[in-house]
Amino acid sequence: MRFSILQSRIQIPIPAEPRQYYLVLSGLTLFCESVLSDLGFDRSIYIASMISMMIGGLFGNFLIGWLSAFWKTNYLLAISLLILAAVLLGLPSVKTSGQAIFLFFLYGICGGSFAVLFFVGYGKAYGPQHLGRIQGIAQTFGVFASAFGPKLFAETRSATGDYWLALQGLGIASIALALVALLTPKPNRSTV
Repeated sequence: MRFSILQSRIQIPIPAEPRQYYLVLSGLTLFCESVLSDLGFDRSIYIASMISMMIGGLFGNFLIGWLSAFWKTNYLLAISLLILAAVLLGLPSVKTSGQAIFLFFLYGICGGSFAVLFFVGYGKAYGPQHLGRIQGIAQTFGVFASAFGPKLFAETRSATGDYWLALQGLGIASIALALVALLTPKPNRSTV
């Protein structure tokens, strides 16, 4: 049987695609040093924050991988998005280096969670039959979203003089998407 995305009735709801949230992750990661500098931190805190983020990412990979055996992936996605919202909304009020490093640890957990949910979520939702094709298309959307994140941060900085409007807007959007993730039903495999 030949498979055509245009002829199929596959419905991929927005929250089923964690790669789209890399719009946020790519923008903040690229401008992390500048964001921390605006908060009054030097390069050593930036490096410590990046190390913390990488450790958080690994922790997020293992934690979400393990939890996905017991919990629904839309719940895990919603929790990850709420953590991301807390990071984005909390970042402008960071006062100490410990707070910055901790927030980037949480930020890493989000990135690790999204990476695992990308692979686990589609397998659970649609089964293995067309999984490679579905992930290929979803990965393409993720790449495009990642390209717009840095542009959003740069344009916000250019227009306002700082990143806070982008952080607040994306934090609020993350909360809204977490609610959508909770309310999105599991796709019907019979339409795949």
